[in-house]
Amino acid sequence: MHSRIFLFLAAFAGAVVLIGIGLFTGTKESAHSLEIEPKSLELGEVWPQQDHQHQLTIRNVSSRQRTISEFDASCPCARIEPASFTLGPGTSRQITMHINLLTMIDKADQENWPASVRFRAHVKDEPTCPSWRVSGNIRSPVAKLPFFGTEAICLHRNEPPRTLTYAIHASHGAVFDELISNSRFVKCGISSNRDGALFGTMEIDPSQMDEGPFMAKAELMFKDLANNKLPPIPWEVRMWIKPSVEFDPPVALMGQQRRQLIDLRSTCKGGFKIVSISQAEGLSVRVHSPSSGDSLGGQQIELEATPIAHSDSLIPLRFVVRHESSQLEEPLTLMVQRPTILLATGDSVKP
Repeated sequence: MHSRIFLFLAAFAGAVVLIGIGLFTGTKESAHSLEIEPKSLELGEVWPQQDHQHQLTIRNVSSRQRTISEFDASCPCARIEPASFTLGPGTSRQITMHINLLTMIDKADQENWPASVRFRAHVKDEPTCPSWRVSGNIRSPVAKLPFFGTEAICLHRNEPPRTLTYAIHASHGAVFDELISNSRFVKCGISSNRDGALFGTMEIDPSQMDEGPFMAKAELMFKDLANNKLPPIPWEVRMWIKPSVEFDPPVALMGQQRRQLIDLRSTCKGGFKIVSISQAEGLSVRVHSPSSGDSLGGQQIELEATPIAHSDSLIPLRFVVRHESSQLEEPLTLMVQRPTILLATGDSVKP
């Protein structure tokens, strides 16, 4: 009797152990059924590009067939091909991760940028999704760009086209190849010195540009040592286009005065001549010749206007000046507020 009980308990204990082992083995298969070699998850140093293709090998280490229904990634910049497939026990296949590395570039920093994407596989009949991380370093072809600070390059409207030259330093393994303009009125090119070093050039025609701030946009093009073109690096140069002639004061507020003198002065060297003035009702304009010895070629404008009832409106008075050095013509606008009449009563007064 005792031997029967002992045999029954031994058999029961063995069954429990086997079931436990089976459950443990099943859990392990479900959680770790797919593997990717850790070294293949390293991108290393790569050039920035829109479609970087990184090869990975995924292996089914379980004793059962596994079906991947889809992959998802932590960044919309990445996707896996093929998106779904089935792996038999102990088999493997190659997959390709497509990554848009350009989305990971920080334009404020022109050196190197970290790249990292986590992705996971959705496996049928598995409660958890195995996941991996691909990481590396995006290498910029630019080693050094000129720094212009917060101040813009100042150009005057009457200047002839000016060529600006910039030293562009390529990082190790890259060669500066071309500078392409993305701005109207800006021509880009390259030049070289005696040592064969290449420089980027920008030819700018201020006479064709609007006054005020201007951003000259360009793309730096590089090649690797195998002569393959690398993705362009955006580059911007801030400029300020100044009028070559200015009014002093800049706005003619005549108040109750019928006459007012406005100085017209050059902001750079060289004289100028007024070639045309627009007409405005109730407003006459006389130009006084510059005094002898005025190196800036300044002129004085005398305004005479008929008083009107109170009005906040400004009249645009348009001038065209021609610069003696460049013979370029430049449009100018002076805003004038005509003199007003103080009324003793609420009656309106006509000019």
